[in-house]
Amino acid sequence: FLNPLFLMLFAVSFLYNGTATSLVSWINTYLDQADFPILLGAGMVSIFYLGLAIGRLTCGLLAEKVGYARLILFCAIGSLAFYPIAIYTSPPLLIALGVLLAGMFYSGLHPTSLAYANRLYPEIGGTVSSLLAIAMTLGAMSVPWITGFAADMIGFQMSFTINIGLLLLLVLVALLLLRREKRG
Repeated sequence: FLNPLFLMLFAVSFLYNGTATSLVSWINTYLDQADFPILLGAGMVSIFYLGLAIGRLTCGLLAEKVGYARLILFCAIGSLAFYPIAIYTSPPLLIALGVLLAGMFYSGLHPTSLAYANRLYPEIGGTVSSLLAIAMTLGAMSVPWITGFAADMIGFQMSFTINIGLLLLLVLVALLLLRREKRG
């Protein structure tokens, strides 16, 4: 499990769930503090999960055709592209569009990482699945906490830049994953 390829897949699951959970956990509070209508914030979580459901179906159909590493890269870039729209825009419709599309692109990250890891290590699929679940749990525990802690000191918009930085790291990991796949 110290194989660089597996560690990159571990990072994909960690970064996906950390930044996605941070968005879902804090968007309602952030929009409430920014004086948006309360229903807008509460509705964003549902819109995110709608995007996640649509994206999971789409990514499931594309994974074998596009390739695992390429799909992870595509989803990482899409998540990075739409996350800021969800956070740094004002019109409610644009925020909702950013949340929906971020959810759609987030949707392919962990499942594709999991499928890729299970393809690489079919004889220990249960262990692989468990380790990637640990990665997701660690991400969901740490990144939203760091975002909330930072928000108390510098405000939500600034604290969400932590997640943007992590999404940039995710794109880098995805690029390395694709490069390694092409070499190997």
